[in-house]
Amino acid sequence: MINLPNQTKQWKQANNSDLYGNISVTKNINFDKEGYLRLSNSSRAAMHSVIDADFDVPATIIYNEDYGFFTATWDLPFSANERVLSAYPTQITTSGVPSTDIETDAVFFNDKMVVSQDTDVDYYDLATDTWTDTNITLTDDGQHPMCSLLSLNALAIANVNTIGLYANPISATPVLITTCTLNSTFEITSLAYLNQNLYIGTRNKYGGHAFMFVWNGQGSAAQQAYETDSNIIFSLCVHKSSIMALTGQGELVAFNGGGFTHLDAFPIFYTDRAVNNGASIGNYKNIMKSNGDVLYILFNNSQNTTNKLLGQPDGVWCYDSSVGLYHKYSMSNALVVITEPGTAGVNITTNEITVASPAVPTGTEVFYGEGTIGGLTVGTKYFTIKVDATHVKLATTKANALAGTPITLTTTGSAVNKFVFYPNIDFGATLATRTMALCVIDRPTTNSEYGTDLIWGGEVELRALTGDNGFMGTTSDKVENRGYFITPKVFSSEVTDNFNLLTVKFSPLTSELDKIIIKYRTVDDMRHEINLNSSAWQATWTSTNTFTTTQTDFSSAIVGDEVEFLKGAGGGTLAHITEIVNNSGTYTVTIDETFDNYATGDKAVFVFRNWKKITSIDWTNTLGYYSKQLGASGKFIQLKIELRGIGVQIEEVKVDNKFLLPAKA
Repeated sequence: MINLPNQTKQWKQANNSDLYGNISVTKNINFDKEGYLRLSNSSRAAMHSVIDADFDVPATIIYNEDYGFFTATWDLPFSANERVLSAYPTQITTSGVPSTDIETDAVFFNDKMVVSQDTDVDYYDLATDTWTDTNITLTDDGQHPMCSLLSLNALAIANVNTIGLYANPISATPVLITTCTLNSTFEITSLAYLNQNLYIGTRNKYGGHAFMFVWNGQGSAAQQAYETDSNIIFSLCVHKSSIMALTGQGELVAFNGGGFTHLDAFPIFYTDRAVNNGASIGNYKNIMKSNGDVLYILFNNSQNTTNKLLGQPDGVWCYDSSVGLYHKYSMSNALVVITEPGTAGVNITTNEITVASPAVPTGTEVFYGEGTIGGLTVGTKYFTIKVDATHVKLATTKANALAGTPITLTTTGSAVNKFVFYPNIDFGATLATRTMALCVIDRPTTNSEYGTDLIWGGEVELRALTGDNGFMGTTSDKVENRGYFITPKVFSSEVTDNFNLLTVKFSPLTSELDKIIIKYRTVDDMRHEINLNSSAWQATWTSTNTFTTTQTDFSSAIVGDEVEFLKGAGGGTLAHITEIVNNSGTYTVTIDETFDNYATGDKAVFVFRNWKKITSIDWTNTLGYYSKQLGASGKFIQLKIELRGIGVQIEEVKVDNKFLLPAKA
């Protein structure tokens, strides 16, 4: 009998191969509730550069009372609402506000918010709502992280291979206490403070090993230096009273006072590939944040080689010592659509609401955020019925939306009528381009549908794969998400086994959006990574359930195989092939799912695998379990279980196995 997680009810992800732990791969999975495996919150984009060309990739995000979430992008600074998804961030135009960029960092130093730029440093006084130039000069190169040395009441500002230590108060004429200078071989990437010491992460500019330096703020040289096994330390972070470092090998290590202790690593660490290619950097200084027992890491491996590991989704990973390192949130291009129709845009005769063109598809989730429209309740989720390019009706359930049964609107409401739509452009890209800024939401609002847990910044490809898109993302706990986990290969104790009764136990499904889709295989297709050096793995959508591709490997695909869309339109969608038509090397593929947000020109990067669907469970199953004779045999069995909906939760997975071919005559 195979029993997952096990008798201790503890899920474990090892990442070193598909033979260890009881989970091999996770995507959008949450282990916050001990003993349960749960679908994480839905990742959504609050803003991206297609909406405002001045909004670029966020370099740092920090909260203050005046600006909400102050977001320093590679181009200009923006202010984001505390309810992140309820209003698009707005460009900050206060007199003296800095022009932020890729090198920017932001920290609080006493009663000031200090912001570094490419060549100088400014600060914002919360008491007077004013910006001031410090007249500190920086070199336009590398990163400019900053950190407060609390024991000395001083501010450290990094500049290539030096750190200037400035006295309190910071002003237009700051007092430089001293400067720490590192060997010019090293470029400073990250700073962290703990127990009266400043910890300094670096990159070796010439490809040798990077060091972490330790400086107590005294003198002009660091007191200690500790070598890593990588050419770069991407980020440093204090977690559980220790300094954590993420290296260019994808390894997470803890400083033990005399060196580094291996804690965990991303799957790429166990391959012959590196995350960083030595020239381009895809992971930056602000990508690690601690939140109590969990360490968040906003990670991607876009800069290693053209080969991408399929078992290592980009996005927010969590290190939990009881579980390991697992994937929690994807990076999504699914921008919320905010509509404020006023009273003129509400028609109580036709029950129609005027929206921005093009209107979202039928079945899209939408929250009524503000207003007094008769027939609707503020804070309630509804579903759209698309009428035309600029009009929708609303339904109480998705089933009613698909059936065309609208809510009757009785009054036109008020001038502040507001709707926030959640179109599923994707369910989170498996492959992203850059990861930049991560911010913990320490002040949660009661409207968690508009953002909860984290805010982040990064770069993902557009739905037509025509370029990258700088964006700000967060999560919503009240709209649909999709994710999955893959078990290790469970081998026969003999030569081969019959895998008979499969049982999956789950918590009650409470939403019509909730589904559990179970898949298996007994043969490894050995497609653990794909090469993205060309457009070979590119799919061109031709309808809501068909796409074309010229991928030569597709000659081995068969009906029933799984297709996973890795980025672009429909990213994060899993489906199974129902038909393949080959026309002189161009394959037209029909799948058993629909991409409802399809638009002409949509493209995606995809991969096909040999996962076979066993069943799809929806909320009409009130038993809390699924049990069926599987009738499979082989030297191993491996399961892939996809979760859809809101907070879908797995309790236990069992497979009854009996040997088929014994190892002894």
